[in-house]
Amino acid sequence: MSRAQSIALVTGGNRGLGKETASQLASLGYKVVVAARSKESAEQTVLELGDKNLFPAELDVTSETSIQALAKQIDTEFGRLDVLVNNAAIHYDTWQSAISVDLDIVREAMETNVYGAWKMVQAFLPLLKNSGHGRIVNVSSGAGALSAMSGNTPAYSLSKVSLNALT
Repeated sequence: MSRAQSIALVTGGNRGLGKETASQLASLGYKVVVAARSKESAEQTVLELGDKNLFPAELDVTSETSIQALAKQIDTEFGRLDVLVNNAAIHYDTWQSAISVDLDIVREAMETNVYGAWKMVQAFLPLLKNSGHGRIVNVSSGAGALSAMSGNTPAYSLSKVSLNALT
């Protein structure tokens, strides 16, 4: 591997924005680690996209063990990380309102959407520093804009507002 080729990690890279981000980064010549909760899902995405610059990885952003294992793997294989894209997110809870919200859903959303991204930054910061020009992209949403607050999607919106504050 050429040291000049940039290395990116995309969490939630198996669908939606994460999948498209991984695809576009690979098309620009990045080596991209496509991370998903299941290795099979990450592998399927890599097969579908069919780019030699994509590498599947299992990652649960709510698990310190999983995060540390991936950090070690990337350190061993690449020695650095140039771009961390925190895209993993859950619970776009359109069925809930702020008045009748299930707080367990809110807790789960916060664990993945905020604390997961935060833990990823903490774990991967040494590898990003090794790059000399590391970048962190936290993927948010219009649902996280204070001006857009409505009481709908309370778990998702609260988690994205929090992610914006962290960013």
